[in-house]
Amino acid sequence: MSGLISTGFYPFWFWNDYITEQEVKRQIAEMASQGIKGFFIHTRQGCQRPYLSESFFQVVDAAVEAAEEHGMIVCLYDEYPYPSGIAGGEVVLGNPKFHATRLAHQSQVVDGGYIRMTLPAGKVLSVKAFPMDGDRVDYAGAIDLRNHVGVVLTEDSYVETGLTAYNRKRYFASEPTPVLEVTLPPGRFKISATCQVEVRRHKYWDHFVDILNPEAVQTFIKLTHERYRARYGGKFGTSIAAIFVDEVEPGWSDRIPKAFADRYGYDICEHLPALHDRNHPDHARVARDLYRLTYELFCETFEEPISQWCRQHGISYCGEKPSMRLSQLRYMGIPGCDAGHRKAGDGLDVLQGRIRGNARAIASAAYFYDKQASLCECYHSLGWGATLQDAKILAEALLVSGVNCLVPHGFFYSTHALKKHDAPPSFFFQMPYYKLFHKLSDRLDRIGSLLEGTHLDAQVFVVDPHSGIPDRGDVSVYADMLQALAQNHIDFHIVDTDILEMGQIGDGVVKVKDVCARVVVVPPMKVMEDPLREWLEAFRKGGGRVVECSRGADLNRVLEQILEVVQPSLSVQCDGKELADVYLARRVSKGRSLWFVLNTGGQTVDAEMRVGPAVATEGVQLREIPLDPGVPCGLHRSEDGYRRLIYPFEFFVIEATGCGGTAEFGSSAECGSSAECGPSAECGAASDRGSVVQCSRSVGTDLSPQCGLPSFCGMLPPEPGQAAEGAEPADCVTQSDGDTLPDLPILEVPVSGPASIQLKNKNLLRMYEWQMSLLEEDGQMAQTAVVPAVPISDQLEKGGFRFAPINQKFFGAVPKLEWPPMRVRYEFQFDNEYDGPVELVMEPGSIAGEWKVFVNDSEPIGPERLGPTTAHVHGSLGCDITEWLRKGRNSIRVDLVATKANDGLLNCLYLAGDFGVQLRPLCLIPQKETGRFERYEENLIPYYSGVLEYTTEFELQDVPTASSAILRFSYDSPDRFCEATEVSVNGSEFQPVLWEPRCMKVSADLLRKGRNSLTTRVYTALLRAFEAIGSDS
Repeated sequence: MSGLISTGFYPFWFWNDYITEQEVKRQIAEMASQGIKGFFIHTRQGCQRPYLSESFFQVVDAAVEAAEEHGMIVCLYDEYPYPSGIAGGEVVLGNPKFHATRLAHQSQVVDGGYIRMTLPAGKVLSVKAFPMDGDRVDYAGAIDLRNHVGVVLTEDSYVETGLTAYNRKRYFASEPTPVLEVTLPPGRFKISATCQVEVRRHKYWDHFVDILNPEAVQTFIKLTHERYRARYGGKFGTSIAAIFVDEVEPGWSDRIPKAFADRYGYDICEHLPALHDRNHPDHARVARDLYRLTYELFCETFEEPISQWCRQHGISYCGEKPSMRLSQLRYMGIPGCDAGHRKAGDGLDVLQGRIRGNARAIASAAYFYDKQASLCECYHSLGWGATLQDAKILAEALLVSGVNCLVPHGFFYSTHALKKHDAPPSFFFQMPYYKLFHKLSDRLDRIGSLLEGTHLDAQVFVVDPHSGIPDRGDVSVYADMLQALAQNHIDFHIVDTDILEMGQIGDGVVKVKDVCARVVVVPPMKVMEDPLREWLEAFRKGGGRVVECSRGADLNRVLEQILEVVQPSLSVQCDGKELADVYLARRVSKGRSLWFVLNTGGQTVDAEMRVGPAVATEGVQLREIPLDPGVPCGLHRSEDGYRRLIYPFEFFVIEATGCGGTAEFGSSAECGSSAECGPSAECGAASDRGSVVQCSRSVGTDLSPQCGLPSFCGMLPPEPGQAAEGAEPADCVTQSDGDTLPDLPILEVPVSGPASIQLKNKNLLRMYEWQMSLLEEDGQMAQTAVVPAVPISDQLEKGGFRFAPINQKFFGAVPKLEWPPMRVRYEFQFDNEYDGPVELVMEPGSIAGEWKVFVNDSEPIGPERLGPTTAHVHGSLGCDITEWLRKGRNSIRVDLVATKANDGLLNCLYLAGDFGVQLRPLCLIPQKETGRFERYEENLIPYYSGVLEYTTEFELQDVPTASSAILRFSYDSPDRFCEATEVSVNGSEFQPVLWEPRCMKVSADLLRKGRNSLTTRVYTALLRAFEAIGSDS
């Protein structure tokens, strides 16, 4: 298996439609063209191939074959849809013994006397009354009330039927429910009741599976894993690399009471009041014992059997789920997390308190447990406005955290109709900018080549608190502490007790593998296990520093205690303070010392950078490794260190070098101190200054070098797997055209002013708000309201409609209200002052039920009239309606019969053409040829998604004398401009400018004195077309 999974993208490929072999092959070719290394076949809601049937496996066959042809890796996903363990529902169908249950607790303070209390509908495990003296509960004086509980049929029902002609009216009762009825002595009591109830209304299946039932888990393996092995076992470990487990976690089980008594010697059911009452004197003990037993049972029943099965059959066990403690990740071949779900500028979520949301915890586990890789399910719910800038900053944040296998959520097989609302976005072919995605893939390859053979270095270990059953407050303090360490640039690993026990203690440090820690930080937890307490004591005795962070601790004081022992390996400051928005990680190997640096904030910062005392050795130099050929490196020498302008969301890599070339400086594995020392001027760090030129539409500026501005230096990245030993000093690196980067002037180019606009796709009128009417049998309108395009059950609620449901009666059971057939009319009106062709466009599945569409007085347009179209997203259907449109007011009408709650006009319809869209009043008019940059409503394209070009001008007083120059763009946009672009200067070939910093290297021959033409080709997201939301809407 080693080497199959390398740094890069392995998306969840959502199979959410009727999957065909032809489309599978087309979509895999799309992935391959954009540098996607592999994919997880994630059967998702909407899939119409019967799951794990012969029909299903035929399209899996096609996927495996196509992936092999393109040199891609196939990874499986063990469920439909999720969480894992139920085989699409087949495990529990007809097997009620496998149904998941949970504990339902109920407590109430009552006065003595007659008491009647309805309990949760389930198996009664405990009912006790505790005497109270004021607010104090006498837990020792409990009264057992279990014998006072019985079942009552709580729901009355009526049905008209009968066995004879003499009587047709019948009365029944149903819904058996436990009821407590008792007379208590005088006084006040706290009644505590706990019942075991079935998990109901679980998403997708109603029931879920008891994941602690060994037979149920073996059934899951037989139905899922064994079916895949039977067909593809020969490809495991080669073409098929891994199988993903998702979100599964243990609950209550029938196994627990006996196992608990065997393990701890007392009855858990007798102590359930203590479990649910934090003030109970036995609460901590019972909670600890149940938590640890549940963990042991889950590992024994689920983790170990599946992990062992995967090892035996040569496939990696990977995924993400709510781990109960860090050491649980030992079972995974590729441990994973679920983080990276915030857009650029909204902060990061990669260091959450939960293990599954903590990328550093996953990376630490992968390192210490010798795993081949670590992964993150990322990009969940970023929305249809997600950009390549968002994808880039999150990918780089995860790489900085130590995770190298990125699993985008997701690549949608289809985004049609309701399918688009499955926690989008899809970074796949539906996105207009997808053709540029390979640029991000290539960037990750370059970063991956630098990661190869290195590991995260740190002198601080943070104990994962989950072994100590932390509550939410404890976890929140832990998360804040991790953020504080990251924001103060203190390198750290996250560890569990078993990792600490692997280490060797000596001279005030603990060495685990190649990492030596001088400080161990203990976050708050409810209880501490004995092995951890004993290890911490041994570490203290060995001269190590233990810093305990209680819930009420001052984090600043905690940081002070840490900084008394260790310092940042690389300090990144402004005005004497560490830059909190700049995240970094130091990675080392024998012969290399690298820092991966990411600005998570939206502001440009002038950073002072200095290596810490653990790294600084005589003659150490820093140099920046360029990642983009068109973006200059900005690191330059200052009086007592280095400086760099760090642009919004910018990521870069710095390497420590010495006079003799690259070396490993101050790795924690050396377990010794190093003297702090400033950079040596004798080794080739760049000291030249570059030049920056401000350009405008009308004013030229001097091209002479500007004193005090950053120089631009760098070195070419090594080939994958090769260290940069013996590389040239930073100021000697040349580009292929012979220019050294410090010689290149930077021209600040504004993208503003009047612009000519050219659309590369059809413009859209999005029809979302409709006038909906319920029709009587004779066609008359009974009630009308304006509703959005959503399923009819939601429309009825939003419009306040009145309707009569069908009363479905049962003999001896509660009646059920069912959906009645409904005749519905939807109408959308707009004005038209446009003479060109117009197409009615809809995504398949946008209308559910029996329907016809009418355009003004047209003949009916049914499904048979629709055909393929190039407008809107791939796979949309269209019909030319030009002949039925007229000047002035127009109407689109949909007549429909709905028989189910999810019928109706449930997704937007669109008009497509080369028109403009005026919003107030809504009207189709001729397109504008000129407008302003990114003013979609003003430019008459408020719903446009696709590719468009703006041509603007800028002026130069003089042309740079250097053979090349760097153009740095600023945008006159209503909000921060984050879309992907390609740029052409004076008709030159387009070059990608996809993210911050917005720079491009050009030949000086392309530039003209005076007026220059700039064409900015923008690749939008799908937000405007799908959701009618944009920067200026």
